[in-house]
Amino acid sequence: MHTEQINHDPARQWSAGFLSSRFHGVQFYSKGAPVHYVGNPDGVCQSTQRQVIDEIARLNGLQAEESLDPEIQTRVAQYELAFKMQTSVPELADLSAEFGRTPMGQGTGRDHHINAFSVWMAGAGIRGGLTWGSTDELGYRYLKDGQEMHVHDLHATMLATFGIDHTKLVHRYQGRDFRLTDVHGKVAHGIFA
Repeated sequence: MHTEQINHDPARQWSAGFLSSRFHGVQFYSKGAPVHYVGNPDGVCQSTQRQVIDEIARLNGLQAEESLDPEIQTRVAQYELAFKMQTSVPELADLSAEFGRTPMGQGTGRDHHINAFSVWMAGAGIRGGLTWGSTDELGYRYLKDGQEMHVHDLHATMLATFGIDHTKLVHRYQGRDFRLTDVHGKVAHGIFA
């Protein structure tokens, strides 16, 4: 009898996949500080912290010139991100206002809207005031109205707003070319003016 083991590691939800680790997401914790170690150490003010980050970036820049290691730039970007998070995380972590939960739930807590999503887009030739696609009265399931959009379609459409053909945007990883939209995705041309 063969049993398949399913990976329930939540970290895969914010993994950067085949992209550089500088694109990795950050876990927010539900108890205590939302992000561990995001505050300044005791006795260190924000201007001193900024000086430390600048000096680390300078030293890493010197090393990057010698070794051409892309992970050095990742480290620099992570220090910059950490500094920005020190001022923005408290507001971002307050989920008490908009979060897209259903009125019903299974077990403890309410469910997420997993079969439909909302995205607000403006500019880039997108028609103003347009609603694309429809959901049921709870916003839980999409309706098959010819405007349904998979997340690959959304990515293809967003790339199109930048003038990028999603079928040609590839990233080489371990000897293979990968697309953001995998082998899927169609541009929703109807959203453009």
